[in-house]
Amino acid sequence: MGTLLEVKEKIITFIEAHRRWVERCIRFVLALVSITTVVAGLGYSETLIVPWMYFILAVICAFFPVAVTAAVDLVLIIVQIYGFSKLLAFSVMLLFLILYLLYYRFAPKAVLVSMLTMVFAYFRIPLFFPVLCALLVTGLPIAGVPVGLFLFYTLSGISTIENTQTVQESMSAQDLIAYTYSMIAGDREMIVIIVCSLIALTVVSLLRSLAVPHAFSYAVIAGAVGEAVFFLILNMFLNAGIQMVPSLVSIGAGTFAGEMAVLFQYNIDYTKSEHLRIEDSEYYYYVTAVPKQRQARKELRITHINARKIKPGAPGAGEEQPEGGPSDRN
Repeated sequence: MGTLLEVKEKIITFIEAHRRWVERCIRFVLALVSITTVVAGLGYSETLIVPWMYFILAVICAFFPVAVTAAVDLVLIIVQIYGFSKLLAFSVMLLFLILYLLYYRFAPKAVLVSMLTMVFAYFRIPLFFPVLCALLVTGLPIAGVPVGLFLFYTLSGISTIENTQTVQESMSAQDLIAYTYSMIAGDREMIVIIVCSLIALTVVSLLRSLAVPHAFSYAVIAGAVGEAVFFLILNMFLNAGIQMVPSLVSIGAGTFAGEMAVLFQYNIDYTKSEHLRIEDSEYYYYVTAVPKQRQARKELRITHINARKIKPGAPGAGEEQPEGGPSDRN
């Protein structure tokens, strides 16, 4: 435990000393991964498959807030779909506009949550993120997880239709849109993943706020168990066809990541709890204060090795040295 706390303090010290560049590096990696997954996920417009363009866009996004990265991803998505169907691209743009007006403008942090959710879903581990997100994020932004999952499966459905030539040739634009959204609404995998994510978000959010010892660890474990149980039940009854082993492994990995987050972010020492009573003119306030465990930083000991020592009894040992240099005494 002491070694982990020492590592935590070193990481915090490094981030505090280089906060600006650490944030830019994180934005660069997020932009590069998200842009690459958007292009690779749709993959319709060959003009956008230029690796050096991804790098340049990621470097530019690193110097701006995350909202700029989201805007770049949105533009790439619309351009990709526009090469397949203009009307479908307009409908997707309208969908993003509605989500912004009804949700994202009131919860700006949800943009980052949705982006991370879509990235994890692209790597086929969508159940990894809900427990960790509910542990680190509170309030309205946690709804970015189901919204991000819905957007991911919407784009995946469009990508599937793009690769089906018979569907493209036999349908009009209006029928294509109706077929797309009916297929998305009937996606059993999406329903299972979104419901399991909502279960994990709800359980972790409720338990982490309880005033009991080890509430954060209990919230992580309970959220992961609930997520796994509902996944097994829904996947079996809905016949969604989701691979069980990779999904359960992703839930286990999310549980481990959640416990690591508890250790680094909410590492509380319950053995040193203090119960306080504060009184004012109208109320008594009963407060329970529980400190976080922190590794004591080593104090620096400075040794002056250039100090000139004068032996007792030597000339000038008992005399005060006049201020100034030799020029001041002349």
